[in-house]
Amino acid sequence: MTTYAFKLPICGLLAVALSSGALAEGAGPLRSDYVRLDLGFAAQSVGGFRQDGLLNNGGSFVEEDFGDSFLAGAGIGWRLGHNVRFDLTGEYRFNADVDAQDFLQITTPTTDVMASTTYSGEYSAIVALANLYIDLPKIHGTITPYVGAGIGLAHNRFSRFETMTTGTFTDLVGGATTDISNPGFAGSKHTTEFAWALMAGASIELDERRTLDVGYRFMDLGGDVSASTSLIDCLCGATGGPLTVSDLRSHDFRIGLRWQFQEQRELVPLK
Repeated sequence: MTTYAFKLPICGLLAVALSSGALAEGAGPLRSDYVRLDLGFAAQSVGGFRQDGLLNNGGSFVEEDFGDSFLAGAGIGWRLGHNVRFDLTGEYRFNADVDAQDFLQITTPTTDVMASTTYSGEYSAIVALANLYIDLPKIHGTITPYVGAGIGLAHNRFSRFETMTTGTFTDLVGGATTDISNPGFAGSKHTTEFAWALMAGASIELDERRTLDVGYRFMDLGGDVSASTSLIDCLCGATGGPLTVSDLRSHDFRIGLRWQFQEQRELVPLK
């Protein structure tokens, strides 16, 4: 999904808020209304792995595994109207395992090479978002469904990458074969990417100042994200070069608490 395509939900939320008269007249200067703490589970995925040296020699990835993770976050928010909220949030996404395996075969008139490299490392991230929510009509008196969207930055970190390259060289003229097994490693890589999110959930009022927030969030953490620096000590000459991942995304399931700084004041929409 392109950045342009994502702007449509944000514009839609703003249009709904304004056209419905959600912003209260005479509500006074903007003030921080609540703080929030969140915990969650992140089911993460990538569109694929890429390494130019491998692909340029006809190789491909035969196994790609991007692990799930947990997250913890906090934020501060403002109520802009009787059904519009805005908050600024930051979160840490804990280490997730990243594993991949490639395969390469090169045949020349004199030599046949079959090689495979396994990769193992970790991924973590710090994410900062500006979020806008539309609260829907209450159900059962204390439950308020909502939808929302957010934009911000994701600081993605790939670390502790290790590799193991195994291969067989066959001399097609003399018939001799040579087996190799060679470890390698890559330096950590930090990149900051544009991030966006779409959310839906429910707010459950516990008392006058505490609200339980349960929700789902789809998050895009970046497009072509560099996962490593150049690999070290890899033989065959075709498996070196930075490893990148495409379309880093996550399905997040979160639960949190919002604390009001003062008792909620009913804001009346414009007629």
